[in-house]
Amino acid sequence: MVRRLPLRSHAEGRGLDGDAVVDSGWFHGVGECLEALTAIAGGDLVLGDAFGGPWPLLAKDGWLVAPALPVAMGVTPMVGTDAEYSRREPGIWREAAGLEELIIAIDGRRPVPGSVFDLLWFGDNERYMVRGGMLEIEDLFAVVRMAATPALLDRILLRARRVEEDLVRGLRLADNAFHTEIEVRRPSALSSEKRWRDARLVLETRTDVRKARRRGDEVVAEMERGDEVVFALEEGREGWRLDLREGAYIFTALALKRRGETLCLCATLDAAVDPLAQGMRGRLAFDLRSDLVALD
Repeated sequence: MVRRLPLRSHAEGRGLDGDAVVDSGWFHGVGECLEALTAIAGGDLVLGDAFGGPWPLLAKDGWLVAPALPVAMGVTPMVGTDAEYSRREPGIWREAAGLEELIIAIDGRRPVPGSVFDLLWFGDNERYMVRGGMLEIEDLFAVVRMAATPALLDRILLRARRVEEDLVRGLRLADNAFHTEIEVRRPSALSSEKRWRDARLVLETRTDVRKARRRGDEVVAEMERGDEVVFALEEGREGWRLDLREGAYIFTALALKRRGETLCLCATLDAAVDPLAQGMRGRLAFDLRSDLVALD
């Protein structure tokens, strides 16, 4: 039920009983979701913290269930539709897009993990989250960030799931489609620092680039199709960024940054590329992860 029904977070319930909530096709608030879970599964209330605030769970016979948690969590790791989940101190952990993070704390730990979202739902192999007018689509391999416009949500949520517009009414949505990004991550210990700090070398590892050379504050890439693409290079203490200056390329920017013990490779897509087209998101994620693996 948690996997199937979208969740509006931090909203008051509608005063409906469990069957009516499920029939509506979505949860209007965490409390409404918890009531429906309690009616079906029962169990004892456990108070935790997640998504930037208090978060309720239900415990029964060694299992935990909760709003926004797409698996019934036991003592062994579980693969959900969007990520791999495990239960150990201080709560429930989630591994997605190459990074493991605490998703629900159940020991009163501070700071509270995560941040507030407006709307969350699950697809066949991914999690969708709307917050601050942006949509994040995350799975085991990558995270895509794009503008949450009314037209987009109508296309991928309302019409796809045949739910009423009330689900998104009042949400803060984007007026325009901003540049879309896709990010992959990998532990920095698995990559050579000398290699990942060299933007020219990283660009040259891509299968569509024949050769790349440094030219002042630019990197010039000779493409397999025969043309040249020029990027402006900006380097910093924790990584670098390439911005497309001349030519045509699937990415208008590439950035590789080290965040703690993790390398994050983020690509900004050309406006003509639709990451939601059939197979496109998976293809982009595979290519970028291959780029990171090549830095061993």
